[in-house]
Amino acid sequence: MVKEKGKYRAVILAILIWEILMWLVLGFLLKFWKFFEPISDQSHLVFKNPDALWLLILLIPLLIFYFLFLIREQNRYQKIGTFAVIQKITFVDSPLTHFFRFFFFRNFIVFAILALAMPVFGTKDTSIRKENKELVLAIDISSSMDVKDEGFSESRLTIAKRAAKQLINNLNGEKVGIVIFAGNAYVQFPLTSDYASAKMYIDEIETSLTSNQGTVLSTALIRAQQVFIDQKSVHAVVLFSDVEDHQGGLDSIVQVYQDEQVHLAILAIGTEKGGFIPNNPNRTELGYKLNEKGKPIVSKLNLKLVRELSKQTQGSLLLSNNSYPNVEILMQEIKKMKRGKTTFENMEVQANKYQIPLLLAFLSFLLFGVFKTNRNSQ
Repeated sequence: MVKEKGKYRAVILAILIWEILMWLVLGFLLKFWKFFEPISDQSHLVFKNPDALWLLILLIPLLIFYFLFLIREQNRYQKIGTFAVIQKITFVDSPLTHFFRFFFFRNFIVFAILALAMPVFGTKDTSIRKENKELVLAIDISSSMDVKDEGFSESRLTIAKRAAKQLINNLNGEKVGIVIFAGNAYVQFPLTSDYASAKMYIDEIETSLTSNQGTVLSTALIRAQQVFIDQKSVHAVVLFSDVEDHQGGLDSIVQVYQDEQVHLAILAIGTEKGGFIPNNPNRTELGYKLNEKGKPIVSKLNLKLVRELSKQTQGSLLLSNNSYPNVEILMQEIKKMKRGKTTFENMEVQANKYQIPLLLAFLSFLLFGVFKTNRNSQ
């Protein structure tokens, strides 16, 4: 029998003691950094990716499997002889090596998870670049935007809203505003750099927001042009529409955009084949809108008009032939616009501290490798 049969049990006990101490120290640090208190200022520790902390549960099966491994090793070597003899005739690791190998491997996992959770604590001064550009998103909410064209899995409005949010995600300091229109045009959201709020308002857009139906592009484009506030900025209007103009009068709009040097980018959504306009976009079983002859109204993309409008304003045009238009094309055109003055604003931002646990994870992994090769150390 192995006289030192308690050596592996000591390893298990040492690991358990370390776990308890680790969680006590971590709990103290979290309390010291006000993690458990309501957030009132930026002196609190927060995690930008808190869901990653659930991965710490992996420590439980890791401990269980490692303890079972140590118990199996102890039972196996008890049948051979004393531990000293075993070390001379085999390459069995010493209990101390076992402890430190698990110690550093376990710490590598814990610190890597903490780094993945993106801890943020305190503030730092930084300089934010702001492009001196103003963009207004003009989104069509006429009833024809509820149409699902052949080959489209979603309505025109759903596609427009997704594209508008994707465009906002690609902005870099430009101010953005939102205008919605049908028979009339309304400012839904004034110019702002608060992209999160802008996207929230886009989520709320529905064709039911106005009872004055129809598509009056001239009113929409004029209202969008009036949203701009800084005359020294570069101005652009991005139009999301199926371009079914019911009024005309676009010649004067073209002149205004040319005189004011407003860039027009158009995302034309729909097909020339078109589709039926539902009475209720959420309940297609209620049927479709009918004309005076009792037949379903077919809404089609006015391709000729949209191309002419784009040509006259010397703007950019993107035709959406599927449910996921590539707004990168529009973004490239917007970036090519004559640049306004670029400014830099100094401000305080939350300080990321993920580098600290990441460094500790790296060091733990290196030390784990050192003890892994030290097979016969006592």
